[in-house]
Amino acid sequence: MFMLQNLLGGKDVVPMIREMNKPKITEIFLTAEQIAERYQVHVSTVCAWIAAMELTAVCVSKSRNGTRHRWRVHPEALEDFERRRTRLAAPPRLRRRWRPDYERIV
Repeated sequence: MFMLQNLLGGKDVVPMIREMNKPKITEIFLTAEQIAERYQVHVSTVCAWIAAMELTAVCVSKSRNGTRHRWRVHPEALEDFERRRTRLAAPPRLRRRWRPDYERIV
């Protein structure tokens, strides 16, 4: 540690090491473009899911009043979204054959 402090001009090394080891937001979170590519839909569809609160996301744009939002989605939120949207396939409908009511006829 002491040698690193000497090399860095006496600066404290621990905060710098913590900052280097901290994962970046771009590595953890997914962008709307990445999600759109994953599901083969348009980016506006992903934004519609976010606006309808079906998909939980964080707005990372600097201005809150700006016209363009930049959304980031955590992988766990994406898993929850998939779990809610996935359902078992419905069983095939059985077609009932029409039979005349013979009691009514007689």
